[in-house]
Amino acid sequence: MSEWSKDAARKFNEQQEIKRHNAAKIVQDKQSLDDLSVYTWDLLTATLLSKCAEFNTEQGNNTVLVFDKTLGNTLRISRKDNTETLIVEFDSSLHTIKLSGENGLAYQQDINMKLNWNSTQVSLSNKSGHSFLPEDLANEALGALLHIH
Repeated sequence: MSEWSKDAARKFNEQQEIKRHNAAKIVQDKQSLDDLSVYTWDLLTATLLSKCAEFNTEQGNNTVLVFDKTLGNTLRISRKDNTETLIVEFDSSLHTIKLSGENGLAYQQDINMKLNWNSTQVSLSNKSGHSFLPEDLANEALGALLHIH
């Protein structure tokens, strides 16, 4: 064999290894995004539930916010005093969370989830590029529902 064929075979094999590594990284990143998106949804749901309970406790026996998560990846937070409702929907296949108002609540956020640079956390951002932590998103959404912005 000539030097050229040895060198060409070595370079070809290196390229194939890089392609295999990149394909494995894509699969690993997708699995990480799937797992971390579900974790982030669960964290947001728990945060909203906790904040609703805390707010209602502050109101004494007058429950204002009603939290309902009976529809799988959709939750509804309704006001008892005026029927305005915050709807929060998680799409696990698209890694998105959609927040919208109903019954007079004018609120909408479309949130995308993406892996951070080292694939260990998910970042949340809206279409304008504004980034959120789950707690900040919960605070903003409940603030809109309560008209306290």
